[in-house]
Order: sequence, then structure tokens, then C-alpha cells
Amino acid sequence: MTMTIRLTDLQFFSYHGLYAEEQVLGNEFVVNLTVRYPAGTDRMRHIDQTVNYEQLFRLVEQHMQRPTPLLETIVSNVVADLKATFPMLSGGNMRVLKRRPPVQGWLGDVEVGLEW
Repeated sequence: MTMTIRLTDLQFFSYHGLYAEEQVLGNEFVVNLTVRYPAGTDRMRHIDQTVNYEQLFRLVEQHMQRPTPLLETIVSNVVADLKATFPMLSGGNMRVLKRRPPVQGWLGDVEVGLEW
């Protein structure tokens, strides 16, 4: 059996990006994170039997507050820290969406994701 925890539509304002204006003006970002781990055979009754979703959020939040040029770097760094912090994780995925990147004529968003 596998347990799944999903953090959806986490909203951040950060200064990620390659371009100088992104590093000064900042932008809106949305993060979605899913983690999986073995559920075990006992009923879960205590937080130490599971992965604390507040700790997941705080880890993501720390990375989102640290200006980083590439979304790919953010996602890779978060996943590496998740694996180190929660060795019981058996897999998951993370996506970071940047609202309206500052590209001439661009009207949409861009999203980078990693499955592991």
C-alpha cells in the first residue's frame, strides 16, 4: 500500500528568473507537490507515522524565498532536500508554475516539473 500527500496551488511571490527585471520586480509562482511513501499495515494515529505536510510546505517555502535563476534548479533542489529529509519517500512529483513570464508577446504561464 502507498500513501500519497498532495500540496496543491501553493502561492508564492518570489524573485526567480534569468532576467534583471525578474530579479527586481519579482513574479507570482504556484507550486504543486505530491509525495508517496509506504503506508504500512497499521492504522495511522500519530504524526510520527506519516509525513508532516507542514514540514513539506516549509521546505518548499524556503526554496521559493531564495532567488534562483532557473525553475529547473528550484525543482531539483527541493526534490534533493525532500529525499534527504524524508528518506521514507518512495517517489512523487513537483511542479513550479511562473505566471506571465516577461517575454514579449507571451500571454500564458510556464511550468517546470520533475517526477521521481
